[in-house]
Amino acid sequence: WEKMETDEYLDALEHPLVEAEFRSDFDAMRRADICVLVLPCGASAHSEAGWMKGTGKKVIVYQNRSQRPELMYKLFDGIFPTVADVTRFLKEFDRLNNLKTV
Repeated sequence: WEKMETDEYLDALEHPLVEAEFRSDFDAMRRADICVLVLPCGASAHSEAGWMKGTGKKVIVYQNRSQRPELMYKLFDGIFPTVADVTRFLKEFDRLNNLKTV
């Protein structure tokens, strides 16, 4: 897909397998309580995180190495440099929402 011309790409988006994968991913986003944006990531992940934040879900950023600072990450609910920090946030979220940690 990275080497496709625009018309080819737009046609590919209509393929039944692509439609099924999109529905599967979108359903998972609807069911999720939290989005963890793991950096580095691509445009799709940023679109998903933005959609989830726009629906009122918590979004956090896991950034375990130096990267270009991104001002708009202030939209999200936290930026964490370690897995331990992410884990603490998720456990606290579960505790506050009476959810069972998996």
